[in-house]
Amino acid sequence: MRHHLERDELSRYGYFPGVQLQAAAPLVYLVVPALRFHPATDELLRYLSPDVDVVRVGLVESWRRGVRVVMRQ
Repeated sequence: MRHHLERDELSRYGYFPGVQLQAAAPLVYLVVPALRFHPATDELLRYLSPDVDVVRVGLVESWRRGVRVVMRQ
């Protein structure tokens, strides 16, 4: 993505019209019920660039009745 951003290819091809994209690395939020994080999540995150910050947010199991955060890593 950074490759395309540096060459201004995203706006040239019509992606994100009217939005100024930042050059900073993205921040990714993984939001799921706290006990539902897949065991392979850590393994998959190793394939992301170390520049990408990932925040895990665990919700209560009854999140449909009201969102409440019980864990954040």
